[in-house]
Amino acid sequence: MVPPPILTVPTELTQQIMLETLIANSETQRFPRPIRTEAPLAFTAVSRQWREISLNTSELWQSIRLDDSTPTVPPQVLAVWGSRARSLPRNIQLRTSDPDRAAALLAESVKSCLRWQDIDLALPHESFSALHGHGPFPVLRSICLTMRGGIASDDIVIALPSAPLLRQLTLSDFPFLRVEMPWAQLTTLRITVYEAAPGLAVLQRCPNIKNLVIALMDDPGLPTAMPPIVLPALQYLRSLNTHILPFVTVPSLTQLDIWGPGPSGTMEQLIDDLRALLARSACSLKRLTYRSPRDITPAQFLALLEAVAAVEDLELAFPPTSLLEKLRDVLQIAHVLPRLGTLRLTYGAGNQESFDPLLDALHSRRKVVEGRATLEVFSLHLEPGANLPPAVRNQLLAFRDQGMDISVVDL
Repeated sequence: MVPPPILTVPTELTQQIMLETLIANSETQRFPRPIRTEAPLAFTAVSRQWREISLNTSELWQSIRLDDSTPTVPPQVLAVWGSRARSLPRNIQLRTSDPDRAAALLAESVKSCLRWQDIDLALPHESFSALHGHGPFPVLRSICLTMRGGIASDDIVIALPSAPLLRQLTLSDFPFLRVEMPWAQLTTLRITVYEAAPGLAVLQRCPNIKNLVIALMDDPGLPTAMPPIVLPALQYLRSLNTHILPFVTVPSLTQLDIWGPGPSGTMEQLIDDLRALLARSACSLKRLTYRSPRDITPAQFLALLEAVAAVEDLELAFPPTSLLEKLRDVLQIAHVLPRLGTLRLTYGAGNQESFDPLLDALHSRRKVVEGRATLEVFSLHLEPGANLPPAVRNQLLAFRDQGMDISVVDL
């Protein structure tokens, strides 16, 4: 009997096929689940030959996810996959709201803490006590800690002693949890701050941070004034509100991603804070992303863009009401963003007329104007339900034929 062609493929190539399949799946879910219909477990059911190959391919078993979609998978599967991964570092995601299951999963997981590499834990508050006393973490490079459910007590301490390779830390929903980390060695920090004083104190301990994603929540204890915290290495700052702007000095900042003012803020205050930040930092801001659920006036829009005159890459995502008309009118002013080469929009309108100002804006920025860069890249993200009229699509294709990089993405 002639074997199926797939079984005649050399072992090395079969291993590569398996790994590439796992990589392709990881684009949507980085940590594979221990489910027989999904890779890598699915490989073991193809044939006896594939089972042997897959079980002897350590990289297939390096990462694992156990969450509320796998409630019947026993915690011991963590040890099984760990043995199949042999000596490779381990990437583990544990996500559950069940306190008993969370405790069992984490207790099993920390047995291999010497091999922890990329870790994502979203568990009830009390579960994290299982971390106490464990370590060292010699190959840990990133960890994400998210609290699920209410807070039983505020006396649990999260500490990671001896994690020399740790560079990325995410802390979410830990309003009272005490955290002891090697802050000075971090290069990426994502954090939600509920209490201003300890949150700002943490930033003072992060001199090497290059990427910061922060939500500094409304807090009665938010200082009205204090010496700015100098973050000399920070290149990318994303703030889910604007509270952080007055408190930092960022001389290396090149990318800023901010939301508009909240209910208690004003656009004028945001612009003043932004101007002050850029002035004291003396940084060269190249890319700005501005998001807001609230509309802004033409004068506010102009003031915002004038405050970031050196920006070369602009992304806008806020209500479509008159957005394109304002964009056209502002971009037609010669001195506004003279170096702008890339424009990205998130937009929700869907009729021909609503896109006319956009086409006018693109035409105006494609014209050669002395002292002003020519727009070379345009990206449009359409919100659900929005359609791009054929005539507008044809106009964008015409821009592409002229050498412009055009992309349209349906969200």
